Amino acid sequence: MSSGYGGKVITDWPFYVFISMWIGGRYSEAERLWVNWLLRQFCLYGSVEKNRGGMYQGSVHRYACYFSGGDDLNLKWSDPSMLDHQALCHGARELVERRLRMVDSIIHHGWRNGISDRIFAVEDGNGYYILKGGHHRAATLYTLGYIVLPDVYVYSKLGWRFLEWTEATRRFVCSKRQRVLRRG
Repeated sequence: MSSGYGGKVITDWPFYVFISMWIGGRYSEAERLWVNWLLRQFCLYGSVEKNRGGMYQGSVHRYACYFSGGDDLNLKWSDPSMLDHQALCHGARELVERRLRMVDSIIHHGWRNGISDRIFAVEDGNGYYILKGGHHRAATLYTLGYIVLPDVYVYSKLGWRFLEWTEATRRFVCSKRQRVLRRG
């Protein structure tokens, strides 16, 4: 929400603009603007957790750690301020390149939804749905003229909170089990 596009319609999302530019043939400009936007967002939200709308340990962070190399990867993973600008640029470019390959795949091969890339949404109670993933695919499909996003799993607010709780519980239990296994 604080980044300015949360809770807004697809056409107000910054990457919708970049995807539209790309589909319209303005390839280098779209890619450059998207990378620069990600870098600005990372400067603002790089230490904010993903589940709170930030970029901490998200894709740009992960790719930047990968490109930075060195013996201090765990430190860079836990403290994004340890990443240098060049690594962040590489990370942002990698993410944009992957998203643009997805856009090209949808353009050339159509929409293919698999079990590993399900899109989830939550009913807001006012006739709208809040996406919990798949934003780039939704923006791409909308740009290509789709008016319905296919194969979306829709939850009530309560159902989504239950799903989040069970996932958090699973992660907690698994992390405890791994700690015990490491001691043994």
